[in-house]
Parts: sequence; structure tokens; C-alpha cells
Amino acid sequence: EEKKKKKLESSDSKGAAGGKQGGGSGPEEGEAGAEEEDSHVLGEYFRVYVKTLRDQGGKAKLEKALKEMDENALAQCWKDKDAKRRTVAEIAIMLEDYRRANRIYRTLLEEYPDDWEYLTRFVETEAELGGTAWPEQALAHIAKLMERGEGKSKGLRRGPNLARAHVYKVALAATAKKKEKEAAAEGGGGGG
Repeated sequence: EEKKKKKLESSDSKGAAGGKQGGGSGPEEGEAGAEEEDSHVLGEYFRVYVKTLRDQGGKAKLEKALKEMDENALAQCWKDKDAKRRTVAEIAIMLEDYRRANRIYRTLLEEYPDDWEYLTRFVETEAELGGTAWPEQALAHIAKLMERGEGKSKGLRRGPNLARAHVYKVALAATAKKKEKEAAAEGGGGGG
């Protein structure tokens, strides 16, 4: 009932602000505006719902959040498609589904090759996917982004250049972590 009341108040104030009375296409415009507003409200509701599931944590809640993002009709009302994809990727990382998160960040980088957040998350998911060749694969993808970026802007972009350094940083950190684990296993895990 409260939603209906707000909807009526909102449409009343829009009609009064528009200065139109009677005839013409007023009711049709009002209906279209109300539908758009409803869609926005539903999209915001859904975004908060997914955020709540994500913040509650736990594997079951995170999986439910991903399922809702994939299957719920309200997901279509989420206006900011990039934020929606980013949220899916964040939840996938929390569930250690690095392959899915990596695919999303690759897609986002196609549209925003200079976005530092997407670049770092891409590199980190590449590292989590592992393999001995991950740094070379990440660097090759970054090089492709740089090639495409040359025509769109004047010169190379800052993000991909910095991302190359980030690849080396993450690779060195992973190597150090691996050596620590090996040393701990050899030493019996007693610590030093």
C-alpha cells in the first residue's frame, strides 16, 4: 500500500509540475514515466537485496546472490550494467570462481581498457587461475588492450602500462608465498 501511495504522490507531483491539464498525450506520458520510475525503484530494490546477500556472507548466501543475478527478472531493472557485472565478479571472487570473474573483467576491459580497478582484478584473477604461464598470458592480454587503445587516445594509456608492473608484483608475491609454504613444510611448520 505504501508503494502505491508513493507512486500516486509521485505521479501527482509530476503531473502538476508538467503544467498539462486534460487531453493530449498526458496520461500516456504519465504512464511511461511511472513505468520508468517503477523500473528504477525495482532495480534499486534488487541492488540492495543482492548487496545484503553479499554482505551477509557465507557460501549459501553468496551462491543465492549469484543465482538471483543470473535468473531473477528484477536483475533486468538494474540500470548500471557495469556495476551489475562488477558485483557479479566480486561475488564470484568471494566464491573462488576465478574463471567467471576473469571473464567478466576481460569483458569490462574491452570497454574500459584504462580502468585501474578492472586491470588489477583481471591480473589477480589470472594469478588465481594459476599455471606457470599466467604472467605471460596476462601481459599478452594487456598488450592487446594497449594496441587497441593507441587509436582511441593520444598515445598509450596509463592503466595498461601500470598493469604490466602489477603483473610482476603479483607474480613475485605469489613466488614468495610459495617459497614460504615450501619452507614451512620442510621445517615441520613449527615457525621460526
